[in-house]
Amino acid sequence: MEMTWTLGFRKVWFECDSKAVITAIQSHKEWRNSSSVLYSRIHEYMKRDWDIRISHVYREANGCADWLANFSINQEASTQIWNTPRCSYEYAIL
Repeated sequence: MEMTWTLGFRKVWFECDSKAVITAIQSHKEWRNSSSVLYSRIHEYMKRDWDIRISHVYREANGCADWLANFSINQEASTQIWNTPRCSYEYAIL
């Protein structure tokens, strides 16, 4: 969300393969666990003046995102920006 906002995108559709995460984000509850800071930041971004949508997608429907999530587990940096895709072209969304 931070990157899309910073880059000036104001109509964004996020997809997530975890229904539990989507429910947690959309519930606007006060979180008191290790994820509370992340949920707070997400809610702050959702209050901004933009058209934002979050929906569920099955993991198999977005193989590139799944690949990136698994790839990130072994990375030290918290944020990486690539100018070219890093996942296999077989996962490209056309």
